[in-house]
Amino acid sequence: MEKIKENWPFKLISLIFAIALWYYVVSETNPNIKKEYKAIPVSYKNESVLKRKNMAIIDPIDPVVNVTLEGKRNVISRVSRNDILVYADMNELNENGEVSLNFSVPQGTSIIEKSDYKLTLKLDEIMTLVKKVEVKRIGELPSDNTTVTDIEVVPGEVKITDQKELIDKIAKVIVPVDLSVITKDTSISKKIQILDSNDTEIKELDAENTDVTVNVFVSSTKQVPIKLSYKNQPFDFKSEDLKASKTKMTIIGQKEKLDKIKEISTETVDLSDFINNTTKNIKMEFPEGIAPLSAEDKFIDVTYSSNVGEGKPSKLFNVSTENIEVLNKASGKALILPSDLSEVSVRVFGDEKVVENIRLKDFKLQIDLKDLTDGEHDVPIIIVLDKEGIDNTLVYPSTIKIKIVNE
Repeated sequence: MEKIKENWPFKLISLIFAIALWYYVVSETNPNIKKEYKAIPVSYKNESVLKRKNMAIIDPIDPVVNVTLEGKRNVISRVSRNDILVYADMNELNENGEVSLNFSVPQGTSIIEKSDYKLTLKLDEIMTLVKKVEVKRIGELPSDNTTVTDIEVVPGEVKITDQKELIDKIAKVIVPVDLSVITKDTSISKKIQILDSNDTEIKELDAENTDVTVNVFVSSTKQVPIKLSYKNQPFDFKSEDLKASKTKMTIIGQKEKLDKIKEISTETVDLSDFINNTTKNIKMEFPEGIAPLSAEDKFIDVTYSSNVGEGKPSKLFNVSTENIEVLNKASGKALILPSDLSEVSVRVFGDEKVVENIRLKDFKLQIDLKDLTDGEHDVPIIIVLDKEGIDNTLVYPSTIKIKIVNE
């Protein structure tokens, strides 16, 4: 203890000198320094506040700031950009869209400069749009004898939820399908494309069901002639008097069924419904599993261009087959009329006043069995009408199938 007290003034001066020397060395070798850190990303906190208001930030999307820190050299040297946290709390957003920036820096450092203290945000409303998916056909089927009968998209609609600014740009939603590689019924998985009015794809949208299945259905085709089917033709009827608006049509169906079809018929045309140069829209009759390539071909126009009556006024009568007078029926013979024919149509042509006053009692219908033997026969129907002012008459049908048997 005594030794410690010896020369204590000298020892105190030495201690003070040592402390001063240590401080000098430390100050010179580990001084305070400044360093700028650029493009520090700003994160958004509590964005659920905006979602509850159906709002979203559209600018700035990825904001950054520059920060200058000060601290000891040995501390600053260990600080990276990732150690500096900057965020904007949406709870602090004011009505003008401004929000202050919050900074968190490593211990032993302090911020002496920052490029921004707050952000001004541009917000937009969040909207939902449901849009039908359209098929964009590319190319043609490789075979001329096949056609696309239907294209189905599953799901057929897409739901898009995003900023109003982006939603308003949407013009259509498409799925492209290359037909040049399709030879049979095909299912394809494809991604939809959301396009603007310039047919430019909008890729940044948030859409559901971007993957869809496209079902392409194809059928074989065949061109066949059209056959006109008719009944109740008059005595002077000529086949060329009846003309269709087209003589051929293209039909679709399974190839096996098409191979068996040689022609397509109209429904039976009742010529008694026609007046001179009349055109009617007649339905076509297609076998099961067969359809026209064009929906317009389900009906065709048929024109009856007979010049009987030459455009004069006419009147139509329907006469029961029971009222047809039978001539020259042999004794002991019976006459059987066709079960599917109950009436015969008669049209008379002539002066307007005369035609208007014609009644059923003014004429009669007859068939003549002279020289006919037992069995079936087609016999002409004769009209007996002797009245001045009547120029012509037509009977539909002009003949009737009868059968003669023993009583």
